[in-house]
Amino acid sequence: RSEEGSQGELWLATEAGIAKFDGRRIVVADKNEGAPRASIYDIKKDKEGVLWAGTDLGALTYQAGRWSRFAPGGRVEIDKSVMHLAPLRAGGMLIAASTGVYLWNGAKLEMLHDERTRTLGQAKEIFEDSLGAIWISTYARGFFYATNGVLARIAVPETDNPPFVRSIVERPDGVHLATPLGVHRIELKSGRVAPAL
Repeated sequence: RSEEGSQGELWLATEAGIAKFDGRRIVVADKNEGAPRASIYDIKKDKEGVLWAGTDLGALTYQAGRWSRFAPGGRVEIDKSVMHLAPLRAGGMLIAASTGVYLWNGAKLEMLHDERTRTLGQAKEIFEDSLGAIWISTYARGFFYATNGVLARIAVPETDNPPFVRSIVERPDGVHLATPLGVHRIELKSGRVAPAL
């Protein structure tokens, strides 16, 4: 995974750490830039242009030429592996960690829960569609959809045992889910699940 920085450089997520390609050479960021020795799983840029990295040590942000651990304070903290990041259209970041799925709105970090206030567990994929709904595929709990602060589980044929969606992509006719047994389409307005043709 990669993301373009503010100076046109390309930031790369690697097992050896955060690497930067300046057009001529690749350099692994070091402790002088605040980068820890960590496996980097994902790298994304938010609406404000801040770079984020998901690592085996948690989330990092890159501002003013320096990487730092994302630690917003408050009651909720992310102190475990961050596997996936998804920038939100309104600003902020959706963060999938080994301990659950978190929503950072730019001022407050909160963990997403199901209807019984249980954590979603580790997410396989996270995604925000063009209508602002959040889609979450988890390793153990199934597939979820969140809109207007309400999170609901969606039954996707052939994925309930075990629940597994490999990737999520939005197309004009809906959100497409790739599962081990095929591709399914969910219509954005009705929420109806159908095999994709």
